Amino acid sequence: MSSRASRLGSRLGCCAAALTLVACATPPCGLPAAQRALADGDLITALVALDRVAPAAPDYAQARTLAAAVERRMRVGQRLLASGLELRAQWLDDEAVGALRAARQVWPSLPGLAALIDTTAGRIVALRPREVAAEPPEIAVATTRPIDLPATPDVEPAAPAPARLAARQSDEDSQPAAPRDPVAESLAAIRAGLRDSGDLEAGLEQLQSLHTRNPARADVTALLVDLLHRRALRLYGSGELLTAIAHWERARLLAPQHDVIPGFLRAARTELERR
Repeated sequence: MSSRASRLGSRLGCCAAALTLVACATPPCGLPAAQRALADGDLITALVALDRVAPAAPDYAQARTLAAAVERRMRVGQRLLASGLELRAQWLDDEAVGALRAARQVWPSLPGLAALIDTTAGRIVALRPREVAAEPPEIAVATTRPIDLPATPDVEPAAPAPARLAARQSDEDSQPAAPRDPVAESLAAIRAGLRDSGDLEAGLEQLQSLHTRNPARADVTALLVDLLHRRALRLYGSGELLTAIAHWERARLLAPQHDVIPGFLRAARTELERR
C-alpha cells in the first residue's frame, strides 16, 4: 500500500512539474504581469500581457487605459530614436546621444539602444582633437663637421633698464580686458547644471527667467526651445497631454520654423481628442 502511494505521489509531482513548465512557457497575461514588466522597462511584454486581458475581466477597462499609455510611450521612444539617428547622420553626436538617452528613459528595454548610445559616445571620443604633446618633437640634426668658433668669455646678460621695465609694465596695463558676457556665462552655468544633475525642470525655470531679461538673444531662445521640447516629450510620455501641448505651443511661438515640434503637437492634439 505504501509503495502504491509512493508511486502515486511521484506521478503527481511529475504532473505538477509539467504544469509549471507549461505555465512558464505561456506568455504573461493580466494586469499584475503587465505592471511587473513596466517596472522592468519592458514595454512589449507589458503590452502583450494587457492585450491578453479578457473583455469579461473586471480589470479590462483599466488594462485598456494602461495599454494606451504603454503604446504612447513606445511611439515617443521610437520618435526619439529616429531623432537620434537623424542627428547622427548630421554628425551632431552630442545631441544624438542626448536624444538616444531620452529614448532610453522612455523605453529602457528598446532593443539595441544601449549599444547605439555606446557607439555614438565612442565616436565623439574618437573624433575629438588630440591634445598637443607637452614636449616638442625631436628635430634631426645633420651630422656635419663642427665649426670651430672663437672662444667667448662668459658674460651674464645685462639686466633690463628700469625705464624699459616701467614702459613694458605700462603697455601691459594699458591693454583692454576682454569684455565679459554675463548672459553667455549664465547659459554655460545652466548647461553645466543640466549636465551634472539632469534636473530639467530647474534648468527650464532658470532659462525662462534669463529669456525674460534677454528676449533678443538668439542663443538663449534656442536653448529655451530645446528644453521646452525635451520637457514636453517627458510629459507626453507620462500621459500629461495638456501640459505637453502647452510646452510645445510656447516652443513653436519662439521657433515657428522648427521642423519637429509641429508633428509632435499634431499627434498630442489628436490623441487628446480621442480620449
